Formats: sequence, structure tokens, C-alpha cells
Amino acid sequence: MWRVALFCFLGLLLSCSDNPASVPDIPAERPGEPELPVEESHAVSFAVVPPEIIVDASAGSYTLTLLRENAASAPRRTLTVRAVTDAGRVVVPGSVTFDEASGLVTFELSYDFSAAGEAANVTVSAEEAVTVLRFVRPETPAVRMKGAYVHNFVRAAVDIEILESGSARVYNLKGEGLERSVRVEGEVAEALAVGGVTGFAAAVSTGGHDLPADPILSTKGRVSDDGSMISFGVVYPDGSACIDYIVIDDGEWEDCPGAVFTDAWVLPVVTFKAVKYVPACDYPWEVWLQRSRTRQGIYRIIDLYRGGCPLSSANTATAGDVLTIDARDPEAVVFGPSTSAFASNGLEAFEIGGTGVLSDDVIRVPEINGMASLSLGR
Repeated sequence: MWRVALFCFLGLLLSCSDNPASVPDIPAERPGEPELPVEESHAVSFAVVPPEIIVDASAGSYTLTLLRENAASAPRRTLTVRAVTDAGRVVVPGSVTFDEASGLVTFELSYDFSAAGEAANVTVSAEEAVTVLRFVRPETPAVRMKGAYVHNFVRAAVDIEILESGSARVYNLKGEGLERSVRVEGEVAEALAVGGVTGFAAAVSTGGHDLPADPILSTKGRVSDDGSMISFGVVYPDGSACIDYIVIDDGEWEDCPGAVFTDAWVLPVVTFKAVKYVPACDYPWEVWLQRSRTRQGIYRIIDLYRGGCPLSSANTATAGDVLTIDARDPEAVVFGPSTSAFASNGLEAFEIGGTGVLSDDVIRVPEINGMASLSLGR
């Protein structure tokens, strides 16, 4: 009997092994499916334009800039350009062409508008890209003055044209190889786009110092209380950033070249990039000092903790701080105060200032962290 059972069991095993349904269905290996290429966008758009373009003449031209995404892989492309206006007349080229691997192209819009005090709205399209411009002619004539453009504390002489429209003013600057427009509304200053790319017509060299061409971004700054100085931040294509200034020569202030400051307020207590600036007297730096032409003994320092200051790159305070010094009494010099000259993340505002003495063209202010000093330069 047991032999019969054994044979039945073996027969059952053999029948199972021959039944395809009893064999697990293992899928055959398939070659990896090729990944579909990701198509990069080459969308075209106009660079940002100011909310109002204030122009002094009824006829002229304005440069517009078209930008294209992922330029490195972009093919050559020609776009049809059109423009319409609700006042006057505008003319644009019939088409513009992006070269292969090009991400930027510019073209001129010529205009002929109506009388002063009126505005013209212009819509410009380059196929899918559309921008709207508002041209305004001021009711009052332009004011023209002399002044300076200051980049990295290096000055370039400029002619300044000031146009007003409502609460806004536009400062058009022209110097040797230098052209820039800055819009001021209230106490806020911002560099405007020239053809959509904020910047210079060309690089300019002043005293061996090159000003980069075409900054790509402007941060809002401020205007001094007396309106003689405008400051704003710019970022350049190489990633460098700095604070630039417009100084209007109103006859009140003149520079004191060679002024050097030794700190007793910030450097002695701030560690930056693992460096402790102690003693602070080992870290003097040249500052932008000006003296009043009309009030003997009155001075001012522009952005004390920028320029050559070792903590300049850590200073997050809004640019354009002005620290006033009253040295009319040499035995009781009033230095400041200022609470907006230096700020940094995680630190409370520093109050810079005190009372000192003037001797041998050096102001000395004793403080708990040491002796602050300022040589008055030339």
C-alpha cells in the first residue's frame, strides 16, 4: 500500500513540473527605454522698463532690449516687431534677429510725440513678447547742473540733466564714456533701465579704475536730506556688487582727499570671517570726507563703514548714511551721532558718535573700546 502511495506522490510531482501554469512567470529582461530629451525653453521677453520714461524733447529714440531663455542652445530666430501709440507717432524696425546661441538683442524705437505736459502710451510687441511704455514730457524745462558719479568711491565728472514729472524726478547723467539714468521718487532712488539693461553706454576709466559696463540689477537707495547726494546699489554681470552715488555740485560741499579713520565703535566688537579686529588702531581705512564751503568747521562722512572698511561686505545698512561732524569748537567736537551707518544680521544697531577734540588736523574721540580718530586729509 505504501508503494502505491509513493508512486502516486511521485506522479503528482512530475505532472506539476510539466504544467506551465505552475512555473512562476519571470518576465524577460528588457533593454532600458531611452530617456526622452527635455526640451529647453527659448521664450523671449522684453527686459524691464521704467514705469515712466521722462523725455525732454518731443522727438527722439529709445532703446529696447529683448532677452531669450537658455541662450546657449537657442537657434537663430527672426521675430516680427510692431508698435502702436495712442498719441503721436512711433517707428520700429519690421523685424529683429537673435543669432544662434544669443540671448540678447536690442533695437531702437523712434518717437514723435505731442506737447509738453502730455503723455503717450506705446505698446511694442515682438511676436509673443509684449511691453508697454509710457512716455511723459515734463511741463517744466529740464534743469542742468554739474556733478560727479561715484563708483567704488572713485569719482567721474558728469553733466546732470534733471527732469520732473509729478512726484518723480529723473537724473540723466553723461560723462566721458558714461551714461546713466536714475529715477527718484520721494526719498527712494533707483537706477533706471537704459534699453532694459541698467547701465553705462560704455566702460569708463577714471584714475586707472574701470567702471564695469552694463550693471544688470539695481537696488533701491536713498537721497540725502539736502538732496545733494543720491545713493543706490548695483550688481554687475560678473557678480560683483557695490554702492554707487550721484553727487550734485551745489556749491556747499567739497571733498577732503586722504582722510583716514580709526574705529572705536564697531571693529573692536565684531568678528567677521574669523577675524577679530583688535586693536582697531591696526585697521585704519580711508573714508569719504567732505567739508562745508559755507560753514567753516562743518564736515560730513558718507557711508563711514563702506569703501575701505574691513567690514564693508558685512554691512547691511541702507547705503547713503551721512554722519555730520561739528568741529567749530576744537575743544568740543561733536562727532555724529548716527545709528544707520552699520548694521549686520543678528546684531543690534550701533550708535556711532561722541565728543572729542581737534588737534593737528586730527579729531580724536575717546570711547570705552579705544580712541576713535579721523585725520581731516587735504
